[in-house]
Amino acid sequence: MKALLILFTVFTLHFKLAVCQENASKTFTLEGTINVDTGKVKLIMIGDSSLYPKSVRHLVAPIINGKFTFKNEIPHSMAYRLETTNGYYSDVIVIEQGTRKVNCNVDSSRKIPDINNNVMQEYARYREMTKEFRNKESLFDKEQKELREKYPDGIPETLKGEMKVKIQSLYNEGDRNLLAYVQQNPGSYWALWRLIHLTNFGYEKVFDEIMPLFADAIKDSYSGRGLAKILKNSEILAVGNKFPHIELLNINGSQSPGIQFTKNKYTLVDFWYTNCGPCLAAFPSLVKIYDTYHAKGFEIAGIATDALKYGKDLPIVIKKHNLKWLQYWDLNGKQSADLSINAFPTNFLLDANGVIIQKNISSPELATFLEKNL
Repeated sequence: MKALLILFTVFTLHFKLAVCQENASKTFTLEGTINVDTGKVKLIMIGDSSLYPKSVRHLVAPIINGKFTFKNEIPHSMAYRLETTNGYYSDVIVIEQGTRKVNCNVDSSRKIPDINNNVMQEYARYREMTKEFRNKESLFDKEQKELREKYPDGIPETLKGEMKVKIQSLYNEGDRNLLAYVQQNPGSYWALWRLIHLTNFGYEKVFDEIMPLFADAIKDSYSGRGLAKILKNSEILAVGNKFPHIELLNINGSQSPGIQFTKNKYTLVDFWYTNCGPCLAAFPSLVKIYDTYHAKGFEIAGIATDALKYGKDLPIVIKKHNLKWLQYWDLNGKQSADLSINAFPTNFLLDANGVIIQKNISSPELATFLEKNL
């Protein structure tokens, strides 16, 4: 009996030690320095909140004499941006388990701060691998800057259309670069969070090529499982699929029967919200297109994604911008989030059967398309 008790005690101690070690291995400590004495630092999620455990979705640390510390448990490496109350905003960093240090400079917003971890070292390797691509990006940025300087009152719509084609080409090349990187580095959490970041700008079919290339440990991770679900939902809105029925309200908050497609030859479904600068900037061109082609069979269905507290602003903004088409309200953006629509404006051009034929079509492209087809 005594021997059995000793054995049980040893087993219990061993079990407790194993649990402690397991919990300790999940802990991250981020010790930071920053060139301000006081304030607060937040860790801002870079993707949908479902990709983060609830305990690490809203992390805030005080700045005391230019130092701050975060300590919590994470299931695996997680990506954030650092944001301070004085306006500093970092580029994406990936935090890994263990104790790491980060040095922030408030004069270097939108840049990656100095951080000593293994995952972020991959960033340097990826940049080296994609050096030629980054040169193309730099040339494109220079071209955009020159156009803004040449046309201070606004770049002509035709040139905007050309620039959109170029930027889409760059996006496509960047996606293929990530696919090649994951082929060579299937166990990369940095690549996982890079893919998560890209999904914020809309679904691309290449994402479904990239996801299966990850190692099982990545795919089975907390964020990996969440991303797989997001991609499955996003695929619903791929070109060639029928636009799904979604539960929407009218602008006054009453229940709506939903968008009707069959009465129109083409329908543009436009997701927006009242404080979205690019959304509002697109309205004048859409109004002109609507006035020109509505009688010929073109319709627009606006879907505002505002939170409840901004609902009172919807009629005001609609009237101010003279939006003549039907407007719906996706209260708190729930339906949009379920479909992984996180960037605004996002639009879908549908045919008379409700099939998606184009996504994020620009105003010049839309006008050209309608001129040819109506």
